[in-house]
Amino acid sequence: MSADQAVPGEDVRPGRQRVFTLLDQGLSSVTNFALSLVAARELAPTELGAFAVAVATYLIMLGLVRAACGETLLVRHAGAPADDWPVLTRAVTGLAAAGGCLAAVLVAAVGLVIGGRVGPALVVLALTLPGLLVQDAWRYCLLGAGRAGAASALDGVWVVLLVPAFAVPLVADRVSAPSLLLAWGVAGAASLPLAVLLDRVRPDVVLGWRFLRENSQLIRRYCLESLTGFGAYQVLVYGLAAQFGLALAGTLRLALTALSPVNVLFQGAYTIATVRSVQLRGQGAGPHQRWSVTVGATLAAVAVLWTGVLLLLPAGVVSAVLGPEWPEVRGVVAVLGLWLVAVGVQSGAATGLHGLVDSRRSLAAQLTSAPALLVLAWAGAALAGVLGVAVGYVAAGLVSGVVWWSLYRRSLRLGPAAA
Repeated sequence: MSADQAVPGEDVRPGRQRVFTLLDQGLSSVTNFALSLVAARELAPTELGAFAVAVATYLIMLGLVRAACGETLLVRHAGAPADDWPVLTRAVTGLAAAGGCLAAVLVAAVGLVIGGRVGPALVVLALTLPGLLVQDAWRYCLLGAGRAGAASALDGVWVVLLVPAFAVPLVADRVSAPSLLLAWGVAGAASLPLAVLLDRVRPDVVLGWRFLRENSQLIRRYCLESLTGFGAYQVLVYGLAAQFGLALAGTLRLALTALSPVNVLFQGAYTIATVRSVQLRGQGAGPHQRWSVTVGATLAAVAVLWTGVLLLLPAGVVSAVLGPEWPEVRGVVAVLGLWLVAVGVQSGAATGLHGLVDSRRSLAAQLTSAPALLVLAWAGAALAGVLGVAVGYVAAGLVSGVVWWSLYRRSLRLGPAAA
């Protein structure tokens, strides 16, 4: 792709496309936030811990499929001609469908084996995984094709369907981790007919296999990067729940729920920033680094702003939304806000490395950062409970920021690392 080539449609209305991309990410995040919010308000700490384990499992599977499908699609095909997108969409959604079915079998088997509070939640999650993962892959196809408005419509349907879906267990007074996950998952999968109607194509597993083979090296590295980076946060939840109890995992989940609206901008901006970084790849190190610095500084400022708002609001106001446990987690949220600042700064370098398609150094950054998170957060839990976990997050965020920015600047200076 040439340096000045844009995502289809962005050359005509770049501002509108970026607004719709943020809107789509906002709607997507609303679905996750709504699930977490209802769970935080309705579930007891132990049940919330079981819910947190199921959500962590979903996020690991989502991260793997998104790395193989969405991120690979954006860095390889952003700016592709419009005629290419029907085939690309069939291939990417086909790969997501195959991956979702494999993930569903694995998650269901684990749920049946472990039983207890967590087992039923995992089994219910498995039932909805294929549809949820295909839905996310389709979003990326629409965004990559410059059809952010259509992607927003897809997630908008999910948001609308959540209202009756959540109403069923709430009205029937049958609220539990499995019932909430089932309502949420069915609502998400039910939005897929709109995607088929918008694109008039269907997932093709054969084309998905071809996409996997053609991009195998990049997909392998991005998936490993997702497992060691994004997945490390979720694996940590498993370990904390097993070692320190579901209640601690539930409290951590509640604190992260309070900060989750920041992810609306973080994730939406990340998609836009990565595409723009790809476009700047051929324009020299100066413009590329300035863009990455701008991204990091902007996201860090958003983290500071949201954390400040949460801490300055009267406790009664926040408790009305998040539940009566807010006073107990307020201090944890304050510390985790510093971690979000570090994540924002790190994201500038991460979008830069992905824009340079330097998958070797981005993987190296994650392989260095993930152990720091696991060791520091685990040590914090052992020393000071959930507040110690938050301090561990902050320390790990500082380590990750230094690593990511060092490798990004090296990539700018020396060029992407050889395969």
